[in-house]
Amino acid sequence: MCQADLDDGDGTFGGLATSASISWRGDSSIFVVNIEIDGGFKCLTRDAQNLNVIKGPARADDQTVFSVAEKPIAHLTKPCCIMPNGSLVAGFQAGNKREVCFWEKNGLRHGEFELPDQSLRVTAIEFNQDSTLMALLCLGDDGSQAILVLSRSNWMWQIKQRL
Repeated sequence: MCQADLDDGDGTFGGLATSASISWRGDSSIFVVNIEIDGGFKCLTRDAQNLNVIKGPARADDQTVFSVAEKPIAHLTKPCCIMPNGSLVAGFQAGNKREVCFWEKNGLRHGEFELPDQSLRVTAIEFNQDSTLMALLCLGDDGSQAILVLSRSNWMWQIKQRL
């Protein structure tokens, strides 16, 4: 049995993790753990064979970045999902703007978009097998529920259907 600390060794974990979500890449070689800690969430990508955090240069100054941010992000929320093809991880950020955000396994963020209906909060994210479709399970501020089905073209996500 292989074990690893939740802490990625960068010193940002000052408290206890209160909740987490896990998502596996389609080939099961890597997984992401989105951990609620210190008033925010921090999402780490790990190699499934030895449980090491995947690290890489993700900033212009070539400093090593372990996760989406070097400190927990206050408005990042629990749902996360790695694309089956492994190119990106998707999450939901509910700050001033409610948006779906994406990052590479080394933590580099790009491609986020605002939800067209800002009264919705994403509670779950799933992709189809070839990562061309994404489904968002959403809860409205008024208690309503919706599923948004989106497709990707030229790295832009467009809503194809709202259920």
